[in-house]
Amino acid sequence: MGYALLWIENLAVSLLLVATVFSCVGRFRRRWLRDALWMPVPVVLLLWYAGLVYVATVFVFFTRNMLPVSWFVAVVALAVSFIVGAVWLQRRGLRRFDEQTGLTAAASWPRGKLAIALGVAVALHLMTYWNMDLAARQQAENLRGEAGALALSTAPPRIADSDNAAILYEQAEEGVLALVMDPQHHTIQTLGDPSQPGFDPKNPELRRLLQKNTAVLALLRQAASKPNCYFDRDYSWPTMTTDLSHVQHLREGVVLLDLNARAQTADGNTRAAIEDINAMFAASEHARADQFLICLLVSFNIEQRATAALQNLFLHNKLSDEDLAALRIPADTSRRRLIERACRSEEAGRLTTFCEIGSGELTFASVLACNGIPTSKPPLDGPFASAVLGSLYRVFLFGDDLADHRRLSLRIRELAAMPYYKAKAPWDHFEAQLCREPAGLLNRLLLPALQPCFVGIARAGALHEALRLGVAAEKYRLRHGRFPARLEDLAPEFIPVVPLDPFDGKPMRMKRTDHSLIVYSIGPNEIDDGGTPIPPIPPSGQAYPPPGDITFEVPDRKP
Repeated sequence: MGYALLWIENLAVSLLLVATVFSCVGRFRRRWLRDALWMPVPVVLLLWYAGLVYVATVFVFFTRNMLPVSWFVAVVALAVSFIVGAVWLQRRGLRRFDEQTGLTAAASWPRGKLAIALGVAVALHLMTYWNMDLAARQQAENLRGEAGALALSTAPPRIADSDNAAILYEQAEEGVLALVMDPQHHTIQTLGDPSQPGFDPKNPELRRLLQKNTAVLALLRQAASKPNCYFDRDYSWPTMTTDLSHVQHLREGVVLLDLNARAQTADGNTRAAIEDINAMFAASEHARADQFLICLLVSFNIEQRATAALQNLFLHNKLSDEDLAALRIPADTSRRRLIERACRSEEAGRLTTFCEIGSGELTFASVLACNGIPTSKPPLDGPFASAVLGSLYRVFLFGDDLADHRRLSLRIRELAAMPYYKAKAPWDHFEAQLCREPAGLLNRLLLPALQPCFVGIARAGALHEALRLGVAAEKYRLRHGRFPARLEDLAPEFIPVVPLDPFDGKPMRMKRTDHSLIVYSIGPNEIDDGGTPIPPIPPSGQAYPPPGDITFEVPDRKP
């Protein structure tokens, strides 16, 4: 109703302005003077409506359907109605003449009444716009409690300082920052990725780096011994500017643990390597204690790094029963529960942004900047422009954006609650539908690339299950002198049940070779490649997903 009223009032203001101008210039007898005076007003208004049509065309048809087609239809209808009305007024007012006076018909129009009508129409138009803006602000304020409650439902519980690993991570962070800001920090990149071929764990430069950061490594190991982690910040109000630097610093600290584990493995210090690998697994669990999706992804990235370090240890060192007992592999935490919590947290963050945009606390320029879109040039950088853009968004887009957000968030929750092998086809449909149908301007900026995130989470889950099965198979071999003939032989003595492959819902697979046992998942390509691992560096130009399986190899070392 409000949009229809704005449409009618805008058309009335435009046509009354044209009629008022015609009534004034119609009193001039010289035609060239009349034309010179009346033409600029309709032309300027016509350019205004043409600009609206252009913007609607871009946002509806060329910018991932940010607006529904109805907006384009309404704007075109408004522009056409103005053109028809202006042409009719011009013909009725300036093309007809009074033969006695020689003046146009518009000269007899009541200028005073037209001016008063124009003023009333402008006032009503502004009042309608103002009331709609106030209603949108009130709707935004109502989101404050909803966003806070949703965010608190995903926040980690407070813990005692004596059990809090975050305190030690913060102390280690100072050393990590010093390492990052060190002019020689580039050496950590020149050392290479430990998981890639060609990495040298006996590089003297690597040994000097590890020796220099002995204190940082000790703090990270001490933090790993703590049962929980709680970084002190406001969990009730997740915003786009929430500081999550601690997660990045934690990941950089894990790089040091990984390098040291590789060095200890090369030196044959199996227990020392296991201690660092356990610290990496603990850091992974501590990172996932936070509520954001990015923290969950970092957690799984750390876990994959720890698994790669453990795989390296299995391949190069012989492990005993005591060594395997010393391993602290994380329990099989429900990934779906973690994903659902992260999705609720992301939803709370988006509602917070809607609230801040609607109440004027956050400008569109800030939202664009957080998404990597430069706003240093006009018209987005000034306070007046920000206020105007915010008001226009609230009046014309906020309500529809919020409704789309609720619809999309509900669907995301439903998909996140499903196992990946069941959710893959619905995810593909959801992504395709998101590209075809309007989702709103703010939703386009705030929604992350969800499908790649969940593929990465499924890969991490598959690798975790392969790791657990590989360790169980090694325990079986040490006890029985041979590998199991089937993975089912491991249950329930060494593992409760054989886990399912996240990519097809079937039991994980194994392959016996002359020298090892390979436990694997079919991976993102959903093709059983016979335990051939995905190459660490995919060939250039290769299509995604790459061929290969997600594997964990257990070498067969005869006593």
